[in-house]
Amino acid sequence: MDPLSRRDLRITLRSLAANGVAIIVSSHILSELADMCTSLCVMNQGRILASGPVDEVRDKLGNADRTIVLTVLPGGEATAEELLRRHEHVQELISGNGRLSFRFHGSGEEQAALLSALLSAGVRVRTFEEQKSSFEDILVHVAEGNRAAP
Repeated sequence: MDPLSRRDLRITLRSLAANGVAIIVSSHILSELADMCTSLCVMNQGRILASGPVDEVRDKLGNADRTIVLTVLPGGEATAEELLRRHEHVQELISGNGRLSFRFHGSGEEQAALLSALLSAGVRVRTFEEQKSSFEDILVHVAEGNRAAP
């Protein structure tokens, strides 16, 4: 479908769903469906891996590591970078031009504590955004697991 038709389809499906109509869609193009669904079911080799609200399925099947993108106001990048490099749950830190991106492997509480530590250190945080696994990433991870299985 062309972009205009895809947009029109999303609008129509959302309108139907808002009026109480249940819509079932089966597709391998999860990136297109992700913003239309309120719940989903992921199956692999005839077995349900996860089902329920979109965020719950993403949390269950997504990578435990999260990518966090942090932007700081001028003057705070060096302090933020130093603090992040010492943090036990921070990996793969990339920084430049007031933007710091890193993998975070820790709980929600530990993530909140990290933000609090940055603020306490005087870093003026402009944004602190968690980038969740896309459904395409999740599907690729499941498919790679199938290849690895004997």
